[in-house]
Amino acid sequence: SRVGRAEQRKSSQSACKLRTGNGRFSRGPFAKPQGLHRTWCRRLMLATTLLIAGCRPAQSPARTLELQDFFQAGERAVLLNETLVFHFTAEVDPTSLTAESLRIIAPDGEPARGRAECSRNQVLFHPDIPRQSDLSDGGLLPGSKYRVELKGFPEPDGLRGRGGEPLARSRRFSFTTVEASEEGLLFADLTPELARLIRVERVRMEPIDAIGLRIDEPVDPRSLNSADFVLRRSTPQGVAEPLSLRAELVSNDADGARVELRALAVEGNVRSIAEGDYHLWVDLNTFGLCDLHGNRVLPEWIFKQERVERITVESGAVGVREGWLREDFLNSERRSPVVVEGATGTAHWEATGSVGIRFPAAAGDGRDGEVELGTDEARTQISATQLLLPEGERCKLTSKPQLVVLASQGTMVIDGVLWRSVEGGVIPDLDQLEPVNDWFQKVRVEKRQWSQPAMEFEGASSLSDWLKKARKLDPGWTVLIAGGDLIIRGNILTDTSLLMVAGGRIRSSGGLKSRRSPYLLGGGGAVSMVPLSPNALEPPLWIDPPNHNPLRQTQTWAIRSAPMRPPGGVQRWLPADVGALPGSGSLRVSFTGERDLPSGGIEELGPVDSPVLLGPCEAVRLLIELEMPPGSPGEAWDPPSVDFVELTWDQEDR
Repeated sequence: SRVGRAEQRKSSQSACKLRTGNGRFSRGPFAKPQGLHRTWCRRLMLATTLLIAGCRPAQSPARTLELQDFFQAGERAVLLNETLVFHFTAEVDPTSLTAESLRIIAPDGEPARGRAECSRNQVLFHPDIPRQSDLSDGGLLPGSKYRVELKGFPEPDGLRGRGGEPLARSRRFSFTTVEASEEGLLFADLTPELARLIRVERVRMEPIDAIGLRIDEPVDPRSLNSADFVLRRSTPQGVAEPLSLRAELVSNDADGARVELRALAVEGNVRSIAEGDYHLWVDLNTFGLCDLHGNRVLPEWIFKQERVERITVESGAVGVREGWLREDFLNSERRSPVVVEGATGTAHWEATGSVGIRFPAAAGDGRDGEVELGTDEARTQISATQLLLPEGERCKLTSKPQLVVLASQGTMVIDGVLWRSVEGGVIPDLDQLEPVNDWFQKVRVEKRQWSQPAMEFEGASSLSDWLKKARKLDPGWTVLIAGGDLIIRGNILTDTSLLMVAGGRIRSSGGLKSRRSPYLLGGGGAVSMVPLSPNALEPPLWIDPPNHNPLRQTQTWAIRSAPMRPPGGVQRWLPADVGALPGSGSLRVSFTGERDLPSGGIEELGPVDSPVLLGPCEAVRLLIELEMPPGSPGEAWDPPSVDFVELTWDQEDR
């Protein structure tokens, strides 16, 4: 309609004026107030602004904490005890300094050992000074690149200032520590011009006490040598032969270092010192203990007239009843079934009156080195130093009716599937248990007359003699021999007679199917075969040792005892006495403690070289480790053994 078109024209004209800025408008969101109306609008806006300002408190502009400098950022020769310094624009709130807000990460992903603190507008990180000679327990390791992470806004657990202002943003840095070398310095020393003296803390001590030495500054742990200290007993006829000592750096920090000297028995275990008078002496020509700058630390007593420190050992305990227990290894129930991880095999403790190594001569000479079995194995004789069938592998042994002997001087580990079929069967699907049973049932039905004779043992004989006869007959039998532990975490499947031998233990968490009940022969005591085969038999054979040392690698056998808990209570443990024969190898008897907790649990302590070092605890376990190195041509087989361990303690005063 005309009216409609007229209204449309007016609307178009208005839009044109709005775009070009011509004319004055009093309507719409972009209208400008005019005259008296404009004045009242200004007054209303001013009043509203004043009202809002009066309803809320005045606020200062938002502030943040800024990092001005990290002194070690990008450095490539940071010393191992150098304090890491972070400088900020304001004081840092100590409660915001946590293991999450400041992270110093080693290459292996572990946090650096040390202590962090706030000092006004600085954050300081003090790395631990190492105590071990290899520097492995230090806060910073030599020749390592470290990552540094500072958490800031918007992280809720980041660093903050004293006024609550957050660190403006998270920051990341890196630095590299100094390389270890004999010439260069690894540590920062606050007194580089001179080393402090070393002194004896107490000149009167009890037989079980350690000789404590104190230095008023930290020392370089690489320079501590037990042979530098000599302790001799003083008698009217002169001084006796020196005692064997072990020097241990028990503390090493900015406040100073502390060294403990303890007497050692022939087998290397800590023992008490007999009562009497002693002389502590050092040879200045060879004494090499140094501070962190490389200055030699001198003993305080060399300035005395005799240049020795006199020490008196006497017992100060009065009316204390002493407990005593001797372990002769005649009761195999006192051994622990827990496996010692890292050992080649389990040591032999079978009511024989000693703990030793039962290594089979049949474990071979190790001429094949370390062997890893693959898919097909055509060899019928293997003599390895270590033998492994990896997880996921299916190794097929020869199907020819021949004697197969797999031998390993160390451990033999079956993580995959080891199978052998001489009677013409086909390998089943081992992912399911049912086909395995079906396969054996099928073999039994189809092969009523077995082509291979069953395993026979003509009376009692040694393992080596039986193998000689078996090689002459050459039957289709399968024999597995490990000098250490035989570990089966996978599956063994065979339709032949099966003999498994271990100088240590036969341990299994896998499965086994054989034509007849398998024969198991273990030299390390308990044979763990669950759930391998409940029908396993023990052959009438004994494990004979070799005449000469055949080892090509150093091997270790170990075993633990059950906890020894005196019924009368223990006030403190005293040094233990160990009877042992090292032979041509070496041995170590160490001790772990069990402390009862109020919650009903048990806290494990150690292992340590002497029960004295365990402190107050209710029970003690023995850890026996026997080591044999490779033998030279013609060297006799003479392994170490432990005959007894005597434990003594002061009983509680009840």
